[in-house]
Amino acid sequence: MLLGALLSKYASADSPGQQPISRFLAPSEDFRLLREVEFNGGAIADVVAADASSLLILAGMPSGFSIFRLGCESGECRKFVSASYLAGLLGANAGVQDWSLRFDPATNLLVLLPRREGRLVVLDTTNAPRLKRYRLGLPAQFRPGAVAFLPGGGLLLSPRFSLPGASRGQMIIFSPEDSSLTPVQVKRSLSTILQLHPVDARHAVALGYFTANDPNASAMLASVGLSDGQVELWQGSSGVRLLAGAGALLGVVRPPATQVIPADRPAPTYELAVLDGNGRVAAGTEVVPIYSDPRALAITDDARYALLLVNREHHFPDLWLINMHSRVKRLVRNDVLFAGLMPGGRGFYLVPARKNTVCFYRLVPGSGRASR
Repeated sequence: MLLGALLSKYASADSPGQQPISRFLAPSEDFRLLREVEFNGGAIADVVAADASSLLILAGMPSGFSIFRLGCESGECRKFVSASYLAGLLGANAGVQDWSLRFDPATNLLVLLPRREGRLVVLDTTNAPRLKRYRLGLPAQFRPGAVAFLPGGGLLLSPRFSLPGASRGQMIIFSPEDSSLTPVQVKRSLSTILQLHPVDARHAVALGYFTANDPNASAMLASVGLSDGQVELWQGSSGVRLLAGAGALLGVVRPPATQVIPADRPAPTYELAVLDGNGRVAAGTEVVPIYSDPRALAITDDARYALLLVNREHHFPDLWLINMHSRVKRLVRNDVLFAGLMPGGRGFYLVPARKNTVCFYRLVPGSGRASR
């Protein structure tokens, strides 16, 4: 789903409302905490990167919820979409926890995706604060599940569940240029798509359940043709749990049942692996053992770093940074609500639990001993 040119400017004076924290690390470490910025716009419900130097934050207060834009350099926080505008779009009874954000910096498309019930909302924010709302006209039964931005513009949508009476799955391509909807009749039974990763304007990799009405089916990877709906199942991918795509396709997978574990080491729950075109661990690559239940995964454009959020029993998740070249794993922070990569390849952000702050980190390529 990284801090860009702003990183060279952190020697400037701190602006109001900003609480910088300095941390000097050995050159071998892979990241450095640059700033921890206090956020006063309410309880944070979701965060996405807007560009290399700012975030969009969905936050709620008793009077309603708004979307704010937080600058990484200055710490300046300004309202991006007002509570009154959102109430008009979503209804006065809409709750902040019922929605999540998606944003495409290349096209300035902002998507409000319902977590449960509700209609998908797509806004063009190019001329913000003046916003353009697209009226998608999706089928009444269509409840959006996975959403992905297509290279060159547009949205690829899949239903949360297969449409009633449909013997095959259906995806929809939305083009903002003419507000058109193009259905993609997937040529295979389909119950749920969990994640979508467009390869180009004609193909996407999907993680989902491709056998409808089979409670024992496992999620698999498949290549889906966006022009003809042809599906090619990746037969080795039945153990994939999470997926992230950039210069390489990265997956969190179940370790093979035949794996031999030394007596002095715990058995990994999952493995982080570069995948080949069949959903198997790519030849000549090493896996990284994961000992907790994974929650979210992201990878930098150069496929060097993976950001992995893992669940922890009776606690908020932990955030790990993994160097895919050296297999070095570093714990960034315990008790993290949200985390993500910044566009540009040089940093990431996180929102800690129990604190209304946002932390910005710089990636510092280095080497070190792997944490196993």
